[in-house]
Amino acid sequence: MDEDHSGLQNDIVASTASLNNFDCSLSIPPPTENPIKNMHHDSFFELARLMKEKKPYTTTPNLTLCLSPPAGPNNSHYTDRVLDAGRAFSRSTKPFTAPETVAEFLGNQEFASSVHCSKDTITRYLFEKVAQPENLVDDKFGHNRGKESVYSHGVHSTASSSSDLVCLSDLEPLPHVIPVGSPSPTESLQTSRSTHHIKTDYITQLTKPVWHPMGNEFHGVKEHTPSLGRHVLALKRSDEETRRTKDDDESQSCRLKYRNEVNKNQKASMCRLLAEKETQIKAQQLDFDSLALRTTELEIKLKDLGKVAEERDFLRSAVAKLARERNEALQASTSAQDYQARIQKLTDTLAKSREANIELRRKLVEERLNKTDLEDDNEDLKAKLREKTSLCDRQRDQLKTVERELRISEERLNNTKNGQLLQGAAHLVKPNMHAELPKTVVACSECYANNLECDSEARCRSCTERGVSCGRWRCSMKHKLGDCPLAPCKLSHDSQGWLILPKERPQW
Repeated sequence: MDEDHSGLQNDIVASTASLNNFDCSLSIPPPTENPIKNMHHDSFFELARLMKEKKPYTTTPNLTLCLSPPAGPNNSHYTDRVLDAGRAFSRSTKPFTAPETVAEFLGNQEFASSVHCSKDTITRYLFEKVAQPENLVDDKFGHNRGKESVYSHGVHSTASSSSDLVCLSDLEPLPHVIPVGSPSPTESLQTSRSTHHIKTDYITQLTKPVWHPMGNEFHGVKEHTPSLGRHVLALKRSDEETRRTKDDDESQSCRLKYRNEVNKNQKASMCRLLAEKETQIKAQQLDFDSLALRTTELEIKLKDLGKVAEERDFLRSAVAKLARERNEALQASTSAQDYQARIQKLTDTLAKSREANIELRRKLVEERLNKTDLEDDNEDLKAKLREKTSLCDRQRDQLKTVERELRISEERLNNTKNGQLLQGAAHLVKPNMHAELPKTVVACSECYANNLECDSEARCRSCTERGVSCGRWRCSMKHKLGDCPLAPCKLSHDSQGWLILPKERPQW
């Protein structure tokens, strides 16, 4: 097959090279029709007759292709057929002698044409005919040309081998193509007689080395079509999957952006709350500083009171000294008048000392009372400081607890899709011991399961007697979110969320 293609390619190259010696500028009048008579009919008779009877036509270069015999196992068979065709005539048969050879006749016909043509036009026409199968394949599978370059190269090489079928005149495509064989002498004579008076059209015949590659090429293209279709479907599915993935990524990005904004708002509110707490702590710190300053002042006053106590002790010692002196004076005084005068003087001094002592005692009592009041105030301030400190600690703990509960509530709220999953749902909740339940409240789970009589207390009598937990049904929206926005709710309940019956439960 490869040798046939190479032979056909060589024929095309040889035909193209023959154009170099062709000159279309000459115009020679066509020869007149002179039918050859009384000539022996051989295998070239019909060819010569047709060429002489043919009307003048547009000249084209001589592209008569000589097909080399195919190489391979059929080579000897082809040679035998040629030899048998040469031996078909007897020894008495005379060879055909024409007034001019076919090559000379064709050359005259080429120079006889009055229409000018160019070698470039003929060459371009030849290769356009050769490239037609490749164009058909490209039109059908143009979108996969990049991946099927090897296959297109094969089509081009096979199509180029069929250039020996090109007729440079404007001929219609033939409905039937048959291989060429060597005619026998009898067939040649019969054909010449039957077509002597019949004007025939131009016929282009295919050889087997050309026909089979074209068939194989067509079947190859036909078999390759489903795989290309499947490849196109796979590309479409991949494109759709990419678009869906892109939409999912965009939606996920939007959700993350929204969550980021919510987190920013929460952090801002928490920062504001912390700033308020810090302000309160600073105010309390200022109060503590003022109390410490007042305590310092009280300590200074206590020091002053200590000095007063020292003066009192000094006065007492002075009084004792005066008393001793009085006694000594009494003992030493012999004169009543002096004694009386001294006594009066000492009495006056003693009275003054007593008045001063009484005044100092009164001041001491006042200072002690003031000291007691100040100590009480100091203790009160210390107690208030401890209370404020403990209150601040409790508020910090409460803040952390509230933040943790807020985070848990937000997580629960996100898990319930903003409460949508809680609509129409109920939770089994143990009510507070001091809670007031409606009269038509739904029976607790234990009484309902055991078909016992249940009351409207926070813990029914049956559960109290049995010593079990008393759980009541409560609206999930009210229990989890703190408020039930549905009006009316899918489940009948009171303002606290406890499920109620439209009428009292019947007694069995």
